[in-house]
Amino acid sequence: MSKSQREKGHRAERELCALLSDELGFMVRRNVDQARLGGADCLELHGFAVEIKRVERLARPTWWRQAVRQAEAMRCEPILFYRQNRSPWRAMLHQHNSDPVDVTFEAALMHIREKWSRWP
Repeated sequence: MSKSQREKGHRAERELCALLSDELGFMVRRNVDQARLGGADCLELHGFAVEIKRVERLARPTWWRQAVRQAEAMRCEPILFYRQNRSPWRAMLHQHNSDPVDVTFEAALMHIREKWSRWP
């Protein structure tokens, strides 16, 4: 991976973490140690292992497998956020133990909030 590709990925992680912070009302930070230590792309999203992709060429099945592997290691639910140029953020997630579904950013937020509302 080239330096410009890594920087684009870092910018995407910062962008999405800022959006999640604004929408959820608390600070969501990038996992800056993910390359060295592993783990999800962002922290503080309790119950979710977040994978973030910002590329022009879609590879959702590959990304989803990566998100699922990460979530299994963390014992969390996988959620994949991705965005192409000049397009809004989208997400892939499990709904009711089915195959992954592709949803809008707003629908992903609703899913996160709904799951959190069921926790004690």
